[in-house]
Amino acid sequence: MKKIALYSVALVMFAYGAAVAFAETGGGCVRCHTDEALMKSLFVPPKIDGGEGEG
Repeated sequence: MKKIALYSVALVMFAYGAAVAFAETGGGCVRCHTDEALMKSLFVPPKIDGGEGEG
């Protein structure tokens, strides 16, 4: 039981440390998803063929 609690605390501390380190480097979702020009450049509108199923 003590091992499980110890491993749980260690895992939480590791995850928190990794999240803080990742946030400090400026990487991650927030940087890309808040850049409007980058988001627009990644979007490719689907090509819609007109023919089959019309009429």
